[in-house]
Amino acid sequence: MKNTIVIAIVLAILPKPLLSQNDADRKWVTFFSFGLQAHDKRLFDFPPKEAALARQPETFGTYQFSLGIHRVFQPDRKISFTTGIGFSTEVATFSRPFEHYYFTGRGTYELTWANRYSKHLVQFPIAARYKMGRRLGFQVEAVPQIGMWTVAKQNGTAIRLSKFDPGFYSAEFNLGLNYSISRRIYLGLSYRIFQIKKIDKVLFNYILRDPRKDEKFETYNPFKLWFTIGYRM
Repeated sequence: MKNTIVIAIVLAILPKPLLSQNDADRKWVTFFSFGLQAHDKRLFDFPPKEAALARQPETFGTYQFSLGIHRVFQPDRKISFTTGIGFSTEVATFSRPFEHYYFTGRGTYELTWANRYSKHLVQFPIAARYKMGRRLGFQVEAVPQIGMWTVAKQNGTAIRLSKFDPGFYSAEFNLGLNYSISRRIYLGLSYRIFQIKKIDKVLFNYILRDPRKDEKFETYNPFKLWFTIGYRM
């Protein structure tokens, strides 16, 4: 996280001559985004469900941090398209049981809980933007995400279990606004309107008595906002 912030600051303060000569040359954008999401508190028919929910009344506590770069294509003065790549970490802090076998390959009779569950992702964002005024713009965005690493921190211990298992994670669809505070820097706010996501069998399985045994994907969509700062290079 500290490295992400340092990179963003360095890009923001680089001298203008090192990056471009004028606005027309600014075909690349680097961005840092922070996602704030409501907890996914689905525990289905897990027997201690009520006690687990009572201990954790908070609505929010799932976060995501992303750093990436876009290539800008602008066929019209008001319309532009972007595509690029980003690297992201999603962290869920809702304490819940998880499937220990996924990480170790060994079963256990002990019910194992994680109070910090992380996914390290590669993103391929695609967006269409419409310039509504001198500074304000509207954006429609699709963000496919590929999962790379999964990390679970066990409750009450320093034990962290991790596994490298690349594969499709989700595709998010967002609507939002961008506001340029200068020729180079803009701020963005987006709301996730829909997502399709691979069901995470580490969290949703026989332990919770999840009835979706044969299903692979879901469209459950907890409230989520994205806050972005971008720098036009």
